Amino acid sequence: MTAGAGSSLVEVLVALVLTGLAAGVLAAVTSASGRALVAARRDATATALGSTRLEALRAGPRVTGADGVSRDGVTYVRRWTATDGRGRPDALDVAVAWPGHGLALSTQVLR
Repeated sequence: MTAGAGSSLVEVLVALVLTGLAAGVLAAVTSASGRALVAARRDATATALGSTRLEALRAGPRVTGADGVSRDGVTYVRRWTATDGRGRPDALDVAVAWPGHGLALSTQVLR
């Protein structure tokens, strides 16, 4: 048996181990990017729902309230308040929450 025959077997084994490690890393990165994509989609949906409610409050009537909206299997709960500015701009606040997350949007408007 020659020295070259044994070393090629070691090279093949090392290549298989490196290929397995690369496949494992690729699977982990793919999984993490999928979770990040879902989170970004939910954040964008919540931002759109909050912005829509703010626009409705700007147009009037400016009343405090809450509702629930379902999109893509997720229920978003919106709560909004309209605070009279008494000579200053009115404050409009919208909070959107969904399981494990939430965001708040605020603005001021003149009467």
